[in-house]
Amino acid sequence: MILLAMMTAALAAPEKAERTGLEQPGTPATNPASWVTRGEYPARAMRERREGTTGFRLTYDASGQVQKCEITSGSGHPDLDTTTCDLAMLRARFLPGKNAAGQAVGGTYSNRVRWSIPDAVPGPLPFSSPGHMRVDYTVNTHGAVTACKGSIEGLTDSAGGEGAQIDPCNEIQLRAPYRPARDKEGQPLSRRYRVNIDVAIDDIDP
Repeated sequence: MILLAMMTAALAAPEKAERTGLEQPGTPATNPASWVTRGEYPARAMRERREGTTGFRLTYDASGQVQKCEITSGSGHPDLDTTTCDLAMLRARFLPGKNAAGQAVGGTYSNRVRWSIPDAVPGPLPFSSPGHMRVDYTVNTHGAVTACKGSIEGLTDSAGGEGAQIDPCNEIQLRAPYRPARDKEGQPLSRRYRVNIDVAIDDIDP
């Protein structure tokens, strides 16, 4: 009787209910500002001077990988909206949220990208003194400049300022996007460019 009563009590005891409410929301694992950069402006939209703001929503799984991108408010230009989702899908990563049981869970993230054509910045030429310029930059498969490092030695701009204060990468980045390089099969590829320029100045009599 005692044994039976103990077994009955054990079977009748309800299991502890598992809490599944979201206790910790997910967050971006990378800087959202790096997902879509100025140098990745669609080439045709840049030429046609088209601007707009694209609202989007990303859905990610329990591992933090993005599974879907939806446009929540269009810019009025399909190529700007498509580029937004393509780049966000490619680069966005998340630290997934957790439920009360400590299990990782997926979620959604919403933001907007403002497509605005930057104002032109005067380039570093002409110079009033000789010197040397080096530029090392990379253009990715989308035609965007993903890395650029430049230096100027001994040059002075025409206004008399120090050449070292001029960033030669500005002009390169402002002219992006470029037509990406392609391999023998016609597939786009990233390419690194290294430019070295010696600047000599000679006065010419009128």
